[in-house]
Amino acid sequence: MGIDRAGVEAILYLASTGCQWRQLPKEFPTYSTVQSYFYAWSRDGTFERINHALVAASRARAGREATPLPA
Repeated sequence: MGIDRAGVEAILYLASTGCQWRQLPKEFPTYSTVQSYFYAWSRDGTFERINHALVAASRARAGREATPLPA
């Protein structure tokens, strides 16, 4: 399942507001679609890859190595 902008925005909305799946506003895809994105991306490592890319970009912007060196 590829990255879908509306799905990502809906998941971010859920995370920031704490609303329930079924209470997603109508401008987002149906809650069942968003839920299927969330579970699929959790299982296939999409969220881990996004987190890794954001951490690396933040570290690079701060003038640090993209990934910390092992201790």
